[in-house]
Amino acid sequence: MESKHTAELIRVDAYEAYPKQRAEFEAILQQLLRLHIAKTADYSPTNINGVGEIGITVRLWDKMARLMNLLGWDITTGSLRSAKEPRNEPIEDTLLDLASYAIIMLIYRRGKWGK
Repeated sequence: MESKHTAELIRVDAYEAYPKQRAEFEAILQQLLRLHIAKTADYSPTNINGVGEIGITVRLWDKMARLMNLLGWDITTGSLRSAKEPRNEPIEDTLLDLASYAIIMLIYRRGKWGK
């Protein structure tokens, strides 16, 4: 059994072993925060509180269905076809929205949304 100190060293080494990955992860987290702050200015907490977990899940599903469609997955038949080029919103925006809604769900489940 490894000690707590050894486990901590392994985690630190893994984190520091990939500096570009770490920097990009941190940059994306900052981007998500800026996006959240900007979008929060257009909505009130009631937007989420009014629909709860089911509403958040529907939003996650909408984004996931869009992503699957663009990547070529036909959710109706379960088959893979050619990927599509997005016409209106880049796939990266969809991924950021998914990450943001996942964080919103965590905040909501922890009872901190709108507080």
